[in-house]
Amino acid sequence: MLEQATLEALRDAFWPVYVVAITVAAVAALTQVKWSLGRVTLALIAGSLAQTYWEGAGYLQWWQHMAIDVPVFIAITMPPRRYWQSAIGGLVFAQLVLHATWAMAPELARAHWLGCILLGFAKCAVLLLWSGGGRVERVLGGA
Repeated sequence: MLEQATLEALRDAFWPVYVVAITVAAVAALTQVKWSLGRVTLALIAGSLAQTYWEGAGYLQWWQHMAIDVPVFIAITMPPRRYWQSAIGGLVFAQLVLHATWAMAPELARAHWLGCILLGFAKCAVLLLWSGGGRVERVLGGA
């Protein structure tokens, strides 16, 4: 497992990337009139704000992460409209699985932390690809 300093460095590198991805997604949702992207972006922002608020008292417990991520998951996946939305929903579901694993095996707290950071980077990638719109779809589709 990675050292504590490495995990903290990953976390510190993640937040600027996340802010850029959220900003790009919000701008794309507004300029390209992508309401599904807008809803997903708002849900992720709300979850991040809740986590930041609760972390003021220290590190969160597994149940606090679940209390934040379950409503985010519901807001993202209901109703399903796009495959990009499904990809973000799948990543949030993977986070929920990590929270549940941590609840059952508290000694895996550091692995949970690393997994959530890596899933966060994956969410950023999906948001940025989704924000690229038709150009990204043409490249991925080979057209």
